[in-house]
Amino acid sequence: MRNIGDPLRLLMERAGPHLSEDDLLALGGASDLAYYQAKNLGEMLGCLGVTISSSTSGNHFGNRDDLSVLLWHIAGTADSVAALIELNDSVDDLMHEKRITARARKAMNHDDVES
Repeated sequence: MRNIGDPLRLLMERAGPHLSEDDLLALGGASDLAYYQAKNLGEMLGCLGVTISSSTSGNHFGNRDDLSVLLWHIAGTADSVAALIELNDSVDDLMHEKRITARARKAMNHDDVES
């Protein structure tokens, strides 16, 4: 299973310093998406628990392959949530760096004008 976090991390490492503040703000919604994916994951697992607990046959899935596919999907969703949180943290860090840099430039320009 491929981890979605790896390409997102690579993207932020290479493109992050070149993104505008507007670009970063657009990417900054990743935490909202992560929140909703986590909520959906919780609901899905809750429904799965109800299905299993109410089954009288003990045969919760058609076969082992069905169960494997479901578990891989859950793992992929959890991985996506983690990657989106990491992306949001990277965006926050870059926004902070850009604001500090902008303030420093403004202060230097102000000092140059006064000289």
